[in-house]
This record gives sequence, C-alpha cells and structure tokens, in this order.
Amino acid sequence: MSENKQLSFDRIQAEFFDEIAIDFSAPPPEDVAINLKRIIEMMAIQKDSRILDVGTGQGVLIPYFIKAGAQPGNILACDLSAEMVTRARQKNSEIQFYIGNVIDIDPTMVKELTGRSEILFDKVVFNACFGNFEDGSHVLRLIKKNLSGKAEIIISHPLGAKFVKFLNKREAHIVPNLLPNQEDMLSLAEASGYKCIELIDDEDFYFAKLIPLIND
Repeated sequence: MSENKQLSFDRIQAEFFDEIAIDFSAPPPEDVAINLKRIIEMMAIQKDSRILDVGTGQGVLIPYFIKAGAQPGNILACDLSAEMVTRARQKNSEIQFYIGNVIDIDPTMVKELTGRSEILFDKVVFNACFGNFEDGSHVLRLIKKNLSGKAEIIISHPLGAKFVKFLNKREAHIVPNLLPNQEDMLSLAEASGYKCIELIDDEDFYFAKLIPLIND
C-alpha cells in the first residue's frame, strides 16, 4: 500500500471509530469479559513484561494487564482514533498512549513516550483489531523493530473469527480481512518472519501466539 493510500485508510478508520466511540463506553458484557480474562491468562504476563497494546480502543485490556501484574509504566497503548484514546486516558491516567498507526512507532518514539530505558516490547497485543488492517503481514514485519528477544505477538478476539467475518460482510471498508484459520495463520507467520506456536480458533474465541524467527 502506498503512503497516500495508507494515510487515507487510516483516516477512514479513525473517523469511523471517533464517531462510534460512545458505543464502547460501557463495560464489556459478561461473556466478553470472561474471554478477555482468558486472553490475559494465556498471555502469561510477568511483572516486568513490556506491553504494546495495539488498537487499544478505550483501553479495555489495560485493567486486566495491571491486575495480571504488569506495571503501568511498562504499557504503551495505541489507536488511530483520537476520541477512543481520549476516553481511554480518562480511565487509565497512568498509561502512555500514542494516537496513530502502530507501524509508525519506533524505538526512539517509545523512549520519548515512556521515558524508560528498556524500549523493546515483550508482548504485542492485537486484540479485536487485526482484521482492521489492510495488510497484516506488512504490519507484523514492520513492528519487528520494536520487539525484544523474548517477544510474543498475540492476535486475539473475545468473540471469535465468526464475529469478525460478520463485521467484514457488513463493513468491509473498516474490517477488510478475516482472522486467519490454521492454514492461513501458518502461511502468514512464515511470510512475516514468525512462527505460530499456539492457535485456538473456536466459534466464539480466537487466540494466536507468534514468536519472531531468529536471524530473519
């Protein structure tokens, strides 16, 4: 995708979620909350985990990160929607946020945003947002510059691939892609320089864990 097309795509996404931000203000329903807790448990967050929360929305995962032991200063959350981030900041004042596309984040920016010396991430989470990317493989390749040697990429959705398929049919300009099934995930990971080490693709729950390949 050319730079101009990427900027146009990002603008459409940002405007869409700015307009519907109020719809995400309520706490998640019980079934979603249960699956969010499951995602956090499967992430195996440690006290020193450095987390990049991609497509954070209103920061729904942030309280779960902290409850699991993550330190607020080790979390950076990003989203294209300024309105979503404004609402997320109101709920999570100790967290650093970036308004923009994750592919534009680099280690220098992370240092400036967080003020910390350890600027590479151990956990990068794409929760309920991976289908919104035009080219997931491109994104996965570009974020490698921000990964530590023990990094894990988490691609998840608390309502599963079936729900993403529904969104894709209804609003393909916002959700242009489906969540990868096992065969497609293996291909995506290999093409992007990763290995998929875990994949759960249930009807109402999706979780994939990727690790970057050494020397790729």
